[in-house]
Amino acid sequence: MSVSRSQLLNASHGLPVSAEAFAEAMKPIAVGKRLAVAVSGGADSMALTLLASEWSQRTGVEVTALTVDHRLRDASTTEAAAVGTWMQSRGIAHTILNWRDGEAVRLLGRSAQDAARDARLGLLTQWCRANTCHTLLLAHHADDQVETFFMRLARGSGLNGLGGMDVVTSFNQVRLIRPLLAFSKSDLEETCRAANQVWIDDPSNDSAKYTRTRFRRARAIMESEGFTRERVLSTIAHLQRAKAALSQFVSDLHAAACIWSLYGSVAISASKLFAAPEDVSLRLLSDLLRSVGGQTYGPRFEALRRVHAKLQAQHVKTITLHGCCISREGDSISLCREPSAVREAFELVQSQPMIWDGRFEFTFRPELSGRQLLRVRPYDVADKIWWKDHGGWGALADIPSRIRRSLPVIEDQAGPIGMPHAGVWRADMTDIVTMRHLGPERVSGGFSAQTQGD
Repeated sequence: MSVSRSQLLNASHGLPVSAEAFAEAMKPIAVGKRLAVAVSGGADSMALTLLASEWSQRTGVEVTALTVDHRLRDASTTEAAAVGTWMQSRGIAHTILNWRDGEAVRLLGRSAQDAARDARLGLLTQWCRANTCHTLLLAHHADDQVETFFMRLARGSGLNGLGGMDVVTSFNQVRLIRPLLAFSKSDLEETCRAANQVWIDDPSNDSAKYTRTRFRRARAIMESEGFTRERVLSTIAHLQRAKAALSQFVSDLHAAACIWSLYGSVAISASKLFAAPEDVSLRLLSDLLRSVGGQTYGPRFEALRRVHAKLQAQHVKTITLHGCCISREGDSISLCREPSAVREAFELVQSQPMIWDGRFEFTFRPELSGRQLLRVRPYDVADKIWWKDHGGWGALADIPSRIRRSLPVIEDQAGPIGMPHAGVWRADMTDIVTMRHLGPERVSGGFSAQTQGD
C-alpha cells in the first residue's frame, strides 16, 4: 500500500498530528484485535505510541509498546527503563526486549547501526509471533522517506529502491505498518509537546559518520534547488505504483519458475527465468539470493547483473554470491546456502519463535521436555561421527554434502539431539522443537527490506 498523492501534499508542517488525522491514516489498514508499537523513546516513536494508544481506546484494539534494549550505548538500558516508566504513567502496556549481542556489535562501528536495525526487527516480530500479535506499527515518517530516496538515488538505485518505504509490508509473518509516512518529523515533535511528553535524543542520530545523518544535513541545500519534501514525496508515490505492478510480475514468475526444497535451497527453470523481461528476472534472482542466503538486503546490482549474465550459459560451475552457491546444469539453476557463510548459534528460549541464519524459525516446546537448555548451531563434520554412532546417518547421507553443511543442528549439554531437516532425532528428544522455513515468503515484495543498489 502506498501513500496517496493527496495525503502527501496535504501533510501538515510543524503541527501536532490530530486523532482524526491518525485515524484517517489507519482507516485503510485492517489490524485485528491486537497490535504492537515499536517505541525507542525518540520523538517519532513516542508520538506514534501516544496516537496509537488514543486510537485504540476508540476502536477497542489492544496495544502493547515494545522497546528493544540494543546496548549499543551505555545508556540504552536506562533509556529503555525510562520508556517503561512513561508507558506505565499513561497506562500503556509495555515490554522491554534485550538484544544479547549489542555490546559486542557496538565494536563494529559503522556497521553497528545496520546490525542493530536487523536484530531489532527480528526481536520485535518474534515477540509478536509468540504473543499472537500479527501487526507491528513502526514510526518512519515523511522525512525518513525523503532521506531514504536521496540515499538510494546516490548509490544508483532503480525502481524498487527509489519507491521508498511502503505503508504496509511484512516480515516473519508479521505485518509492518508505517502510518506516519504522510507526516513530518516536526509534526511528531509537536505531537509530543502537545501531550507534555518528553523524549530521548539518540546522539548517534547526529553523528556525521552515518550516511543518513549526512543526507539529513544536506536537505536544506537540496530544498533550495527545488527538491522540496512535497515534490520528492509526490515522485515516490508515482514510483510506488510502478513498483507494485513490477512486484506482481515477480510473484507470478516465482510461482511459475521455482521449486523450493525442504532444505531451504531452490531450483529455478532457466528457460522461464530468461523468457521474462530482464528487470523481472533480475529482481526474482535478487529476491531468491536474499531469501536463500538469509539476508536482509539483496546483492549489489552490478554483481547481480554479472551473475545473471553468466547463468544464461547452459552449464555454469558454482558461483558464490551473497552467501549463496549458484550453478546451472541444462535448464535447472540451483541456489543453496554457502556452507562457509553459516556461523550463527544461540540458545533457544522456551515457547519463543527464534530465527536462525535468517532462514529457519525454531520454537522450543518445553511441555515435551524437562530440559531447560537447547542450542541451535551449524552442522559440523564431527556430527557425522555422532549420528553414525546413534543410528541417524542413513537419513543424513541422502542430503547433498553442500546442503547438509548449511543446515542447523539442535543440541543440549550431552550433544546433538536432532536435525529436523533429516527427521533425525535422538531417541529421548523426538519433536521437542518445531521448525519453519522462511524463504518463499521473502520473495517478490513480501519482505520489508529493499535490494542494495537496485
